[in-house]
Amino acid sequence: MPSPNLASDPAARLAWLEAELRQARAEAAAARRQLGALTTHLREGLVLLDAEQRIVLLNEQVCTYFGLPRPASQWEGQPIAVLFHLTRQQLADPTAYDDNITHLRNRLAAGDTADTSYLQLLTGRVLEREIMRVRLDDGPGWLFTYRDVTDRCRAERQRDEQRNFYETVLDELPVEVVVLDQDFRYVYANPQAVPDPEQRAWLLSGHTVLEFCQRYGFPLALAEHRRRMFAKAQVSPEPVFWDDRTPQPGGDLVHQRQFKLLSGAGQPGRPYMLGSGLDVTARVRAEEQSQRSDAARREQQQFTEQVLDTLPNALFVRDETGQLTFSNFRMAELATRLRDPAAQA
Repeated sequence: MPSPNLASDPAARLAWLEAELRQARAEAAAARRQLGALTTHLREGLVLLDAEQRIVLLNEQVCTYFGLPRPASQWEGQPIAVLFHLTRQQLADPTAYDDNITHLRNRLAAGDTADTSYLQLLTGRVLEREIMRVRLDDGPGWLFTYRDVTDRCRAERQRDEQRNFYETVLDELPVEVVVLDQDFRYVYANPQAVPDPEQRAWLLSGHTVLEFCQRYGFPLALAEHRRRMFAKAQVSPEPVFWDDRTPQPGGDLVHQRQFKLLSGAGQPGRPYMLGSGLDVTARVRAEEQSQRSDAARREQQQFTEQVLDTLPNALFVRDETGQLTFSNFRMAELATRLRDPAAQA
């Protein structure tokens, strides 16, 4: 509508301004109705605050989540403190909610741009509350988004319970068990693998065996060899086995180890690796001791035979069946003469 000449017709000018105001109010009301219709059908609860922390918009889902006594249309202009007071009555732990609100007010006063927290209701449902700083026409504002994440939290809790169960079982196994991600970083290690709780906690905070060896003074060659076995297992359909020795003051520890790719565990396209190690130190030391004993016995036998060969007398030994098991040089010479008459002449 063209504006009239204010100097020539003030009455027409006033009428024009009134018409413009009515049109602006109608457009604003239409926009509010459209926004209300849109937010009403959202699954998330929405609360929009202005710079004075008064409610600009609140949808029906928020009323449903918290059992609010008045419809969404009657909340415009109300201070957020009223909403906080009513929602507090629906929380499973009101005292924790009070602390949460105090923390939230500090965040809003400091102008923080985002915050996320979880609210457990008396009904057992869990809401995720996300707060974002937004820009309104007349200044800054905050958008509160509430999502029902009960099913997700229940699934996560069940997953954690299952994980705790399996880790409890693995913790009691008499063999070393570890799980690594694709970047060779440890995501699990049982006490047999890393007995020291402090070292195990450090290792599971996102470190590799190479970093572990560097930190605690183990040979880096040990870590490099395991990395090679790790790379080999990543492309092998079968487990990869090897033996390694870990130097210790009281003698090397010997383990039979294996890596096996877990195609069904880990992130999509980034499977975990299962590692295990069996301490065979006692067996290896026994075998080495047996080998040393056999070698010493053979040396002693050879020495004894050499001494007996120097004697002038003929000596021989037979077993209980009459089989000849030993004869010295002089006996062998005598036997040769007896078999060969020409030698006797």
